[in-house]
Amino acid sequence: MPYPQTNSLRNALLISISLLWLSISAAAQRSLQFTRLTVEDGLSNNSIQCILQDKTGILWIGTNGGLNRYDGSIFIQYSILSQPALTNSTITALLEDVDGCIWIGTDNGLNILNPVTNTIKQFYHQDTIPGSLPPGPIRAIQKMKNGNTWIVSERWMAEFTPAKKILPVRIDSSLLTVDMVLQGITEHSDHEVWIKQER
Repeated sequence: MPYPQTNSLRNALLISISLLWLSISAAAQRSLQFTRLTVEDGLSNNSIQCILQDKTGILWIGTNGGLNRYDGSIFIQYSILSQPALTNSTITALLEDVDGCIWIGTDNGLNILNPVTNTIKQFYHQDTIPGSLPPGPIRAIQKMKNGNTWIVSERWMAEFTPAKKILPVRIDSSLLTVDMVLQGITEHSDHEVWIKQER
């Protein structure tokens, strides 16, 4: 059966889309207030890789020159030279766990910072220690529904249990082609995860 009002319907739809676009454009033109923070304000490096706001409101800013804790007025910096020290000063991923600890992915290993005690537990590749993290930069940290935390590097993934035991994750070899690297992960269901890759 023909629909003689197709052109009218199409025109009405185009008008609706146009009005929606206009309203979105108008909203997008509102000016936003912002504050710029740089090394002159105490930031360790101007190249920012990741940002996390914890449940207390503190900002954690990962840069190419260390991790920065910012409470709105003062920066506290963490790096390979700080006390406590990180395994590497290039910060690539951040996550807050249920205990309020900050998981810090770097270009060389994982660090777990307890902000209350100001202590850091380091996890990195050591040839002499079986079960240590494989070598490579950390690209993502993801908390899973079962309570474990997955760590993603460019060529491998590992699973941390709540007791901080490291379990290697087997990866289909077809995902590890020469020109593809792993970059991120998210949990879709109890038995399925989605993995982000980049060339």
